[in-house]
Amino acid sequence: LALAATTVLVLLATLAAWGFRVLRRRRDYAGPDPARRPAAASATAAVPPLTEQTPGATGPAARLEELTKTVLGLRNFPAALERTLLEARLADIAAAYGADHPMVRSALGGRTPSEAADAILGSAAYRDSAGVARVLAAGATPAGDPAAAFAAAVLPVYNEYTAQSSRLQSREQDLAAQLGRARFEVYGTSVPPDATFSLRIADGRVQGYDYNGTRAPVYTTFYGLLDRYYSFGKGTAWDLPPRWLSLPAAFDRATPLNFITTSDTIGGNSGSPIVNQRLEFVGINFDRNVEGLSRDYMYLPARGRNMGVDVRAMRETLDDVYDADRLVREMNTGRLVATEQEADRSR
Repeated sequence: LALAATTVLVLLATLAAWGFRVLRRRRDYAGPDPARRPAAASATAAVPPLTEQTPGATGPAARLEELTKTVLGLRNFPAALERTLLEARLADIAAAYGADHPMVRSALGGRTPSEAADAILGSAAYRDSAGVARVLAAGATPAGDPAAAFAAAVLPVYNEYTAQSSRLQSREQDLAAQLGRARFEVYGTSVPPDATFSLRIADGRVQGYDYNGTRAPVYTTFYGLLDRYYSFGKGTAWDLPPRWLSLPAAFDRATPLNFITTSDTIGGNSGSPIVNQRLEFVGINFDRNVEGLSRDYMYLPARGRNMGVDVRAMRETLDDVYDADRLVREMNTGRLVATEQEADRSR
């Protein structure tokens, strides 16, 4: 489940509120018999409690403290962006599970994703970080709160997903360790070891490769970006924001946008700087091609490639599309200026 920031905030805050209620009950009622515990108060939603078995917790109090710190550390996000993300995520959930799935029916309540997003973001209790802090202090969510109802609908499915994912990842790690030992027995030190979370430098060449009966170019350009939009059309996966449909005349569409190399990267390397032989910053790593997925098990440089966004594309867009001249000046000279006007004058 891909969740917007508001969704994560609601889930965490609701978990914490539930946790407060459970801890209070445990202080007031001894023994494991559920019959001795009172029903949920009318001012709170009926939800599953945190338990000693909560993943990552040494106990409910420790888990609650961790959740509370996380929730109180979250900042408010731009309302328009939050609204757009939440509607998109609700639409994704409805499309993935189907309109008749119990979670979808509960989460949307018969509304469209747009209407449900408005209702959730209209929650008085979870409208902003101050409201969330009040919920945590009270240890309860107001009855009928749409954000809490959404969390109660999503949490069971989300918890099931995380439990299954954890088991699969554990099995995958065991198999990967067995494969690593077998590979070392066969190849020894003649091939590079798997990546770890220790710092390392992966070297490679900027080089194309054969695919689909043609040759993959080393660089893509902004012409390709625009071609995807105009070839597939508005409303597709290749859609562009309005500002990209009216680019200034100074913008060089032939500027390299992305490039590929043979560097041995893997998941977790995204965001790593790419430097050339002179240690000059030339791009940022962000992805692999499908042939590069083999690197989970073995480095095959014939067709596997990692992808980086070109620093020339960063400069061109910051300068001509976003008019972020202060950043451009800092990138070009290493010097800071106080205002955009000063940056313009120094060009």
